Amino acid sequence: MDEIGQKLRDARIEKGYTIDDLQQITKIQKRYLIAIEEGHFDALPGDFYVRAFIKQYADTVGLDGDELLTQFQQDIPEPQPKNMLLNQLKIRRAQPVLKKPVQSTDCGVIYRR
Repeated sequence: MDEIGQKLRDARIEKGYTIDDLQQITKIQKRYLIAIEEGHFDALPGDFYVRAFIKQYADTVGLDGDELLTQFQQDIPEPQPKNMLLNQLKIRRAQPVLKKPVQSTDCGVIYRR
C-alpha cells in the first residue's frame, strides 16, 4: 500500500466507512477504490480518473482533495493533453467496403468490391 492510499484508507476507517459504503456514496466502483488504496493507479480507466477518484474519495472521507493531490502530485499521474491522446490513438477512418456500381438490375444495383 502506498502513502496516499494509506492516508485515504485511514481516513475512511476513521469515518467508519467500509469500501462498500464508500462505493454507495461516491458511485466509484469497489475495484477502483481498492486499487487507489493499494496504489495500483494503472488499474483505473485513465489518468484523469485517477485524479478525479482520489479527489472525490478524499473529499468524502473528510480530507481536502485538492490539498492531497498537491501533496502527492509526484505519485499521481498527470492527465495528458487531449491532442496528445488523439495522436497516440492513431484514429483511422473506416474504408468503404463497396466502391462503384457495376451494373443496374431490376432489383437494385450490383457493386464491385
